[in-house]
Amino acid sequence: KLQFLYLIGAPAPMARCRALLACVAAIVAGASEAVPVFRAAGATYYEVGEAIGRQARGRIGAWLSSEEMQGLRNFTTNTSAGAAYYAALKDVNAAAFPEYVEEMRGLADGAGVALDWIWTANLISELEGFHQLDIRGRGGADGHCSDMHVGNVAHGHNEDWSDAVRELWYFVEIALPDHTCTGFAYPGVLLGFAALWGERVYATQNSLYPKKVGA
Repeated sequence: KLQFLYLIGAPAPMARCRALLACVAAIVAGASEAVPVFRAAGATYYEVGEAIGRQARGRIGAWLSSEEMQGLRNFTTNTSAGAAYYAALKDVNAAAFPEYVEEMRGLADGAGVALDWIWTANLISELEGFHQLDIRGRGGADGHCSDMHVGNVAHGHNEDWSDAVRELWYFVEIALPDHTCTGFAYPGVLLGFAALWGERVYATQNSLYPKKVGA
């Protein structure tokens, strides 16, 4: 089912993207209130993350308390396979993207939660895929989002993650000394898990999981 839909026309400079947020935030299916826009400016990735964490503190806490996230933390802390896989994912990503680790550290401090919770939120697709458990209550072809591209006119994307998160999404505008970007964020998750855009790029992604075909 459709939970969230946004359409981006191309090209769309940042000024028009900001105006677009007010329109897009009003079309969440079944949401009780408009999706908020959190703005963060800083000299470092940590400062930006901390500012977002402070503004989204309630939403991040609610998401981390959900059954889905509690199940993932149990998997990564109380099972040997989950703990090993989780540690390997952290090591690889920390080595490749140290600046994003600093942003996650800021998110954790701003939201008042342990850094491992933010790591878990950001690795949700990989962890759920490895776990081979459909703790979102869906399976098969419905376990991912969809995209629609109309020539050079527009791109549409829908979010169809669990119902538990649909009231907790938010938009983020980030300003660092060398670049700016805007995007649609899941609680405690860096931009890029859903749609994001800047002066020269628009990107989104879908979560696809392998099917278990043998024992």
